[in-house]
Amino acid sequence: MGLSYTPLFKIEANGRDVTEHIAKNLVSIAYDDNSGTLADELNITVFGNFKRPDYQDKLKLLLGYKETGLYFCGTFIIQNTSRDYKENRLSIAASSVDFNGTLKEKRNIVLQFVIFVKIMRHYC
Repeated sequence: MGLSYTPLFKIEANGRDVTEHIAKNLVSIAYDDNSGTLADELNITVFGNFKRPDYQDKLKLLLGYKETGLYFCGTFIIQNTSRDYKENRLSIAASSVDFNGTLKEKRNIVLQFVIFVKIMRHYC
């Protein structure tokens, strides 16, 4: 029997931990760690009547496993939100680049695990 890991995430919105609130109704988290000077992207979809965050609110994302700990993925600036009234879902799109500020700093970080699929399987 192989090792089993329990996906874990943490999200802060403007410095406030909103993980528990989001986890109850999470549909998906998609995180793209783009290379070079391309902006990293974060997309979150939740079910229910959540208040839309404001344009340019800040989100901090940490992903990992209960068994190994959390990895800080970055700070993201909300660029767009959309509500699907038929499916009762809120989608949030955020970017690591503050388009009113400086460009993304180049980093050499290699993720050693595939978080997105594990989180999707765990929470869906």
